[in-house]
Amino acid sequence: MSSQSSAGLSDKVRTLLTQSDALDIGQMEFINLDEVRAVCGENWGHWRERIFIAADSIIAKHTSPADLVIRCNAGFIVIFAELDQADVRKVCDEIAARVRAFFLGSEEFAHLGLRMEASRVSANEFARKIQQARAEILPTAATAHPEDEFQDAHAATPQPVLRGQVPKVMIAFLPVWSATAEAVGTFFCVPYRKTRDDGLIYGQEVLNGSASPQDRLTLNVHIVRRAIESLHALDERGLKSAIGLSISYSVLAMARTRVPLMQELAAIPDHFKRQVLIRIDGTPVDAPAYQISELTRITAQYCGQVIMELPLRPPSFERFAGAKIDVVGLQLLNRQDTLYQHRPEIERHVLDARRRNRALYLANCQSRAVVREAAAHGLNFFAGPAIGAPLDMPSAPYRLSWDQVGQLRGAADQAGRHQAKG
Repeated sequence: MSSQSSAGLSDKVRTLLTQSDALDIGQMEFINLDEVRAVCGENWGHWRERIFIAADSIIAKHTSPADLVIRCNAGFIVIFAELDQADVRKVCDEIAARVRAFFLGSEEFAHLGLRMEASRVSANEFARKIQQARAEILPTAATAHPEDEFQDAHAATPQPVLRGQVPKVMIAFLPVWSATAEAVGTFFCVPYRKTRDDGLIYGQEVLNGSASPQDRLTLNVHIVRRAIESLHALDERGLKSAIGLSISYSVLAMARTRVPLMQELAAIPDHFKRQVLIRIDGTPVDAPAYQISELTRITAQYCGQVIMELPLRPPSFERFAGAKIDVVGLQLLNRQDTLYQHRPEIERHVLDARRRNRALYLANCQSRAVVREAAAHGLNFFAGPAIGAPLDMPSAPYRLSWDQVGQLRGAADQAGRHQAKG
């Protein structure tokens, strides 16, 4: 549930008080914010908002539409409308644990503390609390002090030092085909490298399991920066294609790598964000549902759509039910992998996607037969050798008919011609 402004609080509180002579509330207060502000420096306005957005998202997962969430200068007050005091304490403990876990490990938030208490208060006691909270309500854009106004993200966000090593890794743009439009208008910005047998590996798998978190952060920062460069290059030529960013789930899941990565994502100019898709790769099969939900909701602020690649055989679709996912991505692992081998799994994915109003995307399509079979099952978007060769830079959108799918040279040549004409 989104945080509420102070307007109309008295009416809502009065309505709740008609149901009981006391209110069950939870009060969350961030402590040591001055120390965090000192570490963030000129970036404080941006990161203060990120703190509150993350906390609000977590609170929303633990409250109902009947509850009332009030955002204050140093935290939140939640009025629980349907829980008894014992359950309120359990929910408050869970919220506090999730918020602490979310920020754990980040240098920027190393000093951040949290105080959470649950209590039952009378109308008069609540009036005193809410009076204090009103005095601390965050200023609106019209009344904010100049030092609290958000800086221009591109100018104010420092570039993290790229200490990690990503040897022999390059960046390419893979064309993504829409079966409905019979056209390519999106390009995935992905890393790739050669294998010992002169093959190619695409995506986050270019780094092996021994890669450090800093190595993975470095790779993902390169992807974001390359995508921003390509958006500017297209814009200078008067072209507009969508760009998908391959982002590692493990980088998002760790606070000490998530924070600098989100600094990079915040540098995407606002007028490009509708053209940006973020594809979250490598989601662990045992990733907790609350973490998936929080990471996708926070990531969604930086792009037009969120894509999450899922295993063909997820242990549970419900794990992803509350996530902010617009497109579900599936991937064939090798040339011998066919849809026929995974038909039951594909059908389950299609049914779940339709139920949740999500589109479906299939990666590593090797042939037109695979694309046709997938489209017949209800999948919407496709990438891989059957669609076209990787490009050094994205091109203008171009038409690719069913007859051209699977003809690698024709698709790549057509993309090159459109790029040259641009």
